[in-house]
Amino acid sequence: ILKMRERGVIDKIREKMLPDMPRCQAPTTFHSARIADVYSAFLILIIGIVTSLFLAVIERLW
Repeated sequence: ILKMRERGVIDKIREKMLPDMPRCQAPTTFHSARIADVYSAFLILIIGIVTSLFLAVIERLW
């Protein structure tokens, strides 16, 4: 492996297998998340909390 590295064989293989990826452009503006963007995540979270509390009460009473 060291001889292959010294001769540049590994670099040639790496260039063929992993071509150069284009650079990402830095965003020009920052867009903060609005409540409409994360509404469904909060809804799922609230449903999960209510369900777990309901099951905890049922287990406690059982």
